[in-house]
Amino acid sequence: MEEAAAHNGSAGAGPAAAARPPATPEGMALAYGSLVLMALLPIFFGALRSVSCAKSKNSSEMPETITSRDAARFPIVASCTLLGLYLFFKIFSQEYINLLLSMYFFVLGILALSHTISPMMNRFFPANFPNKQYQLLFTEGSGESKEEIVNYEFDTKDLVCLALSSVVGVWYLLRKHWIANNLFGLAFSLNGVELLHLNNVSTGCILLGGLFIYDVFWVFGTNVMVTVAKSFEAPIKLVFPQDLLEKGLEADNFAMLGLGDIVIPGIFIALLLRFDISLKKNTHTYFYTSFVAYIFGLGLTIFIMHIFKHAQCLPVPSLPKASVPGWSRALCRTRTLAGLPCGFVALWNQVPSSVLQRGPGSPYFMGAVSSLCRCPQCVHGTSCPLCCTWSLPASGSRCLWLWQREK
Repeated sequence: MEEAAAHNGSAGAGPAAAARPPATPEGMALAYGSLVLMALLPIFFGALRSVSCAKSKNSSEMPETITSRDAARFPIVASCTLLGLYLFFKIFSQEYINLLLSMYFFVLGILALSHTISPMMNRFFPANFPNKQYQLLFTEGSGESKEEIVNYEFDTKDLVCLALSSVVGVWYLLRKHWIANNLFGLAFSLNGVELLHLNNVSTGCILLGGLFIYDVFWVFGTNVMVTVAKSFEAPIKLVFPQDLLEKGLEADNFAMLGLGDIVIPGIFIALLLRFDISLKKNTHTYFYTSFVAYIFGLGLTIFIMHIFKHAQCLPVPSLPKASVPGWSRALCRTRTLAGLPCGFVALWNQVPSSVLQRGPGSPYFMGAVSSLCRCPQCVHGTSCPLCCTWSLPASGSRCLWLWQREK
């Protein structure tokens, strides 16, 4: 997702309007409304699919977990990637670079679209469909030192989905049509939200804070991001023509929204949905408040972009709003643990607040979060989710459970 992340602030207008007549108000409203809708779909459905993905034992569907170290390095890696692409476009022929990138995203797009439509297509196959299981396995070494490199399981239905996705891939490769581009872009976004998991909210805050600075610099401080976004002929942005009403499907005056504007907030919102489900209260308060905040932030981004005629970085108006509702609700919890609201402690460490009241004997408590405890005095081993990140004046950095019980 580095290519997509390199454009996570590229919500802006299409090619320069000087060569084209200005878009009509109706055309702009249709374009911006369609971009908002296309942004919401992969976040909503990707978050739902991330719940089942987290429980899956299939190695081919295991999520990629983003740690705090990964989150801290991400803006640096994204900046290097963005600047490298900018220099490549300045030094080498744009035609050859886009040809190589088209082939690369042709393969990735087919795989992503196939994985996206597979659950939906399974409903259309008859019960007597001859479905066979396959496994693609690559290993390194032999005997006891054998190590799996690739272990991918699929069936005949997946092959049918792959064939259908290949048709879209060929269409995109030959025509570069904006509909084919959006099909691939939506597939990339949904797969990103589904398969990229934050390990806790603190990691999400590190990621969003780093990308906030990244976007402000590259969007407002330079023209690098906008230049790359307009030169980069790959499905790493969603586009919609503002002159669709006048020219139909052959329209070419596009508004665009970078996939990073969808995936980065999306993985944070998906994290809150999984936390909501872990509460087992049949309410998705954290998810819905953050989702509504994202809609408001995205709408505000488009409004500002339209007024000032300049690309805007989405985190400025929307990412704080995506996280503030969750924090506000958490801080409003009345019960406290070591002087901190239980909702805040639970949300930060990704542990249901009800667990904080049950004590360390709870089965969920012991297995909720691993490898977080660094406290030598903690009796909970590596499964304590509440240790060593809080500086307590009465006991220093100690297990909150021990401190609370002694108190």
